Amino acid sequence: MIHKEQQLDYMSDPAIYFERLRDEPWAIWLDSDHVAGTRYDILVARPYRTFVTRGRETTITDAQGVTTSKRAPLQLIEESLQVDEKIDISHPFSGGAVGLFGYELDLMNCRPEQPKDESPLPPDMAIGLYNCAIIFDHLAKTVTLSGLFDESDDIEAPWNSLLQKVTRPTEPHTETPFKLDGPFSESLSYDQYQKAFSRIQHYLQEGDCYQVNLTQRFSAPCHGELWPLYREIRKRHPAPYGAYMQLGDIEVLSFSPEQFLKVTQDLVTTSPIKGTRPRYDDPIRDQQALTELQQSEKDRAENLMIVD
Repeated sequence: MIHKEQQLDYMSDPAIYFERLRDEPWAIWLDSDHVAGTRYDILVARPYRTFVTRGRETTITDAQGVTTSKRAPLQLIEESLQVDEKIDISHPFSGGAVGLFGYELDLMNCRPEQPKDESPLPPDMAIGLYNCAIIFDHLAKTVTLSGLFDESDDIEAPWNSLLQKVTRPTEPHTETPFKLDGPFSESLSYDQYQKAFSRIQHYLQEGDCYQVNLTQRFSAPCHGELWPLYREIRKRHPAPYGAYMQLGDIEVLSFSPEQFLKVTQDLVTTSPIKGTRPRYDDPIRDQQALTELQQSEKDRAENLMIVD
């Protein structure tokens, strides 16, 4: 594979660069929002291949056209990715897969096939494969356009096009403010929710599971653009694992306070908030927090569940 890099002008706010990219197909910003302990922001756009999974069917789109498959979605992605361990890259990302995995993706082969849902729900998986990324290193105060290409790829045309796009001054754009046109409605009635809650209590008492996240969907009519809404929310509620994603016909606004998993070669790191206590500079208070955590039956159950 061929690795290509070019330094860009550093700006402390990656939104300035993303403004120039956000009208591109599948533009994504992985946003650390300068929260303490964070270092990188990653911007991508124009994937060379996309995978969208709904139920048991994955739609694959690339330069050759559109195909569908009922094979395991993660296997489809793995087969499409190329890894060249000979290339030494100092950045956390220079190209690869970015997108979302739904909670129920892994259940697709464990449950009966569901009738097709025509409602505008997010897909079970939406992943783009990118050969270029813009990497913000807020510690080193650098911005790098980095890319990984197959030796048979046409490199110069897409590289120069993306470089021109991100270095050109942002064009004026009249934004339509986001606004709700009515109240939120829930997907489960109160009676349905109560029945589901009772079933979960039974599962817990029988030892079938440690914990169940009982969720439902809330929806409301609205109009306007989501990008201004994302900018406003990140100002009010900074999150170290935020993201703005344009994934085909849906947009995702994410403001996560915790990292689920980090995998570096053979090392897997999880940094959950549940089942933990904050650390303190005062050693006495720090020891008290440790003792509280060790003696908490609830937190012990949380941690057993995480590693089980």
